[in-house]
Amino acid sequence: MYLTELEWRGWHFSIEEDAQIFGKTKVIAERDAIEEIFYTTADYLSEELCEEWYEQYLYVYG
Repeated sequence: MYLTELEWRGWHFSIEEDAQIFGKTKVIAERDAIEEIFYTTADYLSEELCEEWYEQYLYVYG
């Protein structure tokens, strides 16, 4: 299954259509008024990818 949106650990992850920059896919993670942007070589979202971002960056928001 190819996911372009995913809810993970209270965050909403989404891929914007045609938002590739230098061959990387732009992913937006949102929760409440917080928005973080990530770039990945993957074309679609996965739970593993979202968990990696959560563990490395998003956990600081509680």
